[in-house]
This record gives sequence, structure tokens and C-alpha cells, in this order.
Amino acid sequence: MMKRTQRAVLLLDVGQGSFAILAGRISRLGFRVLRVKTPEEAIPVLADPRFAVHALIVPPDLPVPDLRTTLAALRLQSTREALAILVSLPRSTPKPEREWLARAGIDLPLFDPINAHSLRFQLNRAIAGAIPARRERNKRRAPASHEVTLHNRRRRRPARLYTFSSRGAFLCCEATFLRKSRFDLELGIAGLPRRIPSEVVMTNVAGNLSHNALPHGMAVHFGGLESEQETALELLVDKVLRRLEL
Repeated sequence: MMKRTQRAVLLLDVGQGSFAILAGRISRLGFRVLRVKTPEEAIPVLADPRFAVHALIVPPDLPVPDLRTTLAALRLQSTREALAILVSLPRSTPKPEREWLARAGIDLPLFDPINAHSLRFQLNRAIAGAIPARRERNKRRAPASHEVTLHNRRRRRPARLYTFSSRGAFLCCEATFLRKSRFDLELGIAGLPRRIPSEVVMTNVAGNLSHNALPHGMAVHFGGLESEQETALELLVDKVLRRLEL
């Protein structure tokens, strides 16, 4: 089975030095990065199915007469049914400006500074589109980027948290356990047991079957959490996701 085709991200780069850095970071996450300097140059790239552009990233001060009209026109040219458009901007951007960008048609922000896990999460989130209303609240996930510890047969192994929900997490690590393996996870989140019984439900390792939307690692399911502890995790997910909205 062939490895999945790289998903392309188009940067509308109007000469900002920060976009060169952002392009490099996105490329290292496994995305194909394309760059143009004007909306006019973006049109043939978006319209060509060979490029398969999944998301467009623009600066907050794109020099066009009307941002809403420009973004709508770019979406019409896209080969995708609903082109995801993100904006790269400082975390300190005032709320009124962020709300204006949302009204103009921006889907999600890439706040600067942003760590690699949140950057990958936002891109995947934008490309995936809206979460169906029927999805359970406790299936929502949020990104994280702190170290955790796996305890298995008196051995300790470090890993890094990529995403978490009230029911499980995705852990970044090169050496994964086999599917259905069980271990205790020291998550390091206040209000939770020090060690949470966990079971591997999926692995993503290097090779032809690797999911390039995810880092190398494994998805785990939590066991033994009380309902109030699951609720605390749901609230934490909500808090993190709110910080990733305009």
C-alpha cells in the first residue's frame, strides 16, 4: 500500500519574514508547502488539482481593498469543496481585530508563538472541516505539548502528549507498544489520578502505512476515570480549544 499523498498548504506570502519561518515549520510536519505573493498568483494554484491545496494561510494585513471579497473569490477558485483559510498573527492581536478577521471569512488562527503540536493540530483541524454536531462532546480533542511518563512492567518510558480528550490521548514516541498493550500513564494534569490505566488502540510508526497527518506515536484509551474526572478533562479541552479560536 502506498503512503498517502502529501497534503499541500499554500502560503500567501506578501514579504513577511515570519512566513519563511512558518513555511519551514509546516514542511517539517510533513505537509507540502507552496508560496505565492499575491491573490492573483494564488488563483491558478488553487484551481489546479495537481497541487491539491488543502489550506490557505494569509497574513492579517493582506493588502487588498476588501478582505471578505478576496477570500470568497479565492474559495471559488479552489478545487476543494470548502477551502480552509487560516491567518498567522500575534497572540496579542486585539479581540476586535480578530473578530473582524472571522467575519471576513477566516476559519482559524495560527497564533504566534505556536508550538509544533498546536500548529499541526490547527492545520489538521482546518483541513478536516467542521466537526459534525452529532459527535459526542467527550470525543473532542485538544492539543498539548508536555512530557508524560509511561509505566510498564516496572519500566518507565518518556513520551510527549500531542492531543488529549476525556477518554484518551495521542502520545508522541518513536518506540510504541503493540496494539491492545496496557500500561499506566502519568499524565501530569491536576485533579486526575497520578497514574491512569491506559490501553493502546492505534499506532502510527514510520513506513508505508504511516498516517502523515499524525506524528509518530500511539493513541491510547483511558480506563478507570470517575465521571467527575472525565468532566474535568472535558472542561480543560474546552479551555484549550477556546485559546485556538479567533
